[in-house]
Amino acid sequence: MNFFHKAITAVILLLTTPAMSMMPMRDGSTGYPVPVQDHRLWFSCRGVNYENEYLFRVLNHAYGLMSSYATYPVPTERVIYERRGPYYLFPLLQNKQIYDLGTTSGHYLIFNIDKEIMGGFIMIQHSYNPQTTVCVYPNGLSYLPRNW
Repeated sequence: MNFFHKAITAVILLLTTPAMSMMPMRDGSTGYPVPVQDHRLWFSCRGVNYENEYLFRVLNHAYGLMSSYATYPVPTERVIYERRGPYYLFPLLQNKQIYDLGTTSGHYLIFNIDKEIMGGFIMIQHSYNPQTTVCVYPNGLSYLPRNW
């Protein structure tokens, strides 16, 4: 069952992945900026606020699963950030619980190997056409391109 969830997630991510692993930068820099990693870090995904304490609880849990055979975290190469990769995805749950198994809400945390939060996004599955929407920080920044 674990393998099945990981395979489905990988297929969905591959369907939405651009041909290049690094998306073109508008300002010529080498990667997208990342949020300041402090006690004020939080973001909103379509009206669902993910507060600092929850994000770092999820990050610590996900990071602890890195060497296991768990379904998540899933590596991603869709976007390159100013901080070093590799980058990983882990589900965020609207009820603020830590994802274990089962259905996800479609909201994901993106973090790197150095345990830094890169951002968040929502993946919406419309039949065979999955779409993504970035989560927004209080200052209006998204830390992912709008067309991701």
